Amino acid sequence: SAVFRANYLQEQLGNEARGTTGYAAVRPKHLLSAFVPLPPLPEQRRLVARIEALAGKIEEMSRLRVLVVQQVDELVCALHLALADGRNVRLGDVLELHEERQAVMPGLQYPQVGVRSFGLGLFPKEAVDAGDTTYRNFNRLYSGAVVLSQVKGWEGAIGVCGDELAGRYASPEYRTFRCVPGQANPTYLSAVFSTPWYYSQLTSLTRGVGARRERIRPEFFLEMVMPMPHLQQQESALSTFGRIRQVRRVQTISGDAMKSLLPSILDKAFRGEL
Repeated sequence: SAVFRANYLQEQLGNEARGTTGYAAVRPKHLLSAFVPLPPLPEQRRLVARIEALAGKIEEMSRLRVLVVQQVDELVCALHLALADGRNVRLGDVLELHEERQAVMPGLQYPQVGVRSFGLGLFPKEAVDAGDTTYRNFNRLYSGAVVLSQVKGWEGAIGVCGDELAGRYASPEYRTFRCVPGQANPTYLSAVFSTPWYYSQLTSLTRGVGARRERIRPEFFLEMVMPMPHLQQQESALSTFGRIRQVRRVQTISGDAMKSLLPSILDKAFRGEL
């Protein structure tokens, strides 16, 4: 099992699977003729015990990381509700639709932005050449823009554009909103919009199930009612939210690192370093 989870067979079987008929397949004879580094049976048993012990620790670390993220989200939600103190507003009272449409011009490229689901925010994408898109316009993003995916908003595809992504472009399916002056702070909204508590409420703005769900129209989004503290209270929470954001960032980095731990352990085992 460990041999198959490592990368020792990938190149060998990949070469064998390439054919001239357009049909690629790994046949039994290819697998049986592959070479892998294999220690004596007693050493295999020792390595298996060691790998299982380390894999158990990695699993426990992953569980604790998920628990920390959940508690961070709950803290953001609890603080938000406490600051709102029963004050409910329409999103249209604190946000307004504001889109900077950019006509797609022949010969130009447009660096893109995507929006991850489940409150994970925005991320940069490769540039699209004008000749490779059917869109006649893109939405140019700006710092502080609330970006909502009409297609996947129901599963939390919403985020706030920071300085590092300002000037990039998104398809017209991503609608952009700006804070009404004196009513909302985009950094504060970014923290709240990233919580399961908030994005689970977006599902109520659509009908249907799964891929058949309708788009979240801007007018429906702006009619959504939610607890919202006054601007001064929002800004008073920014330093706390900043520290919380750092915790989330560390958890994200540690999660990415844990994904590479087991392959690294397997590699060390087969090199005799475990």
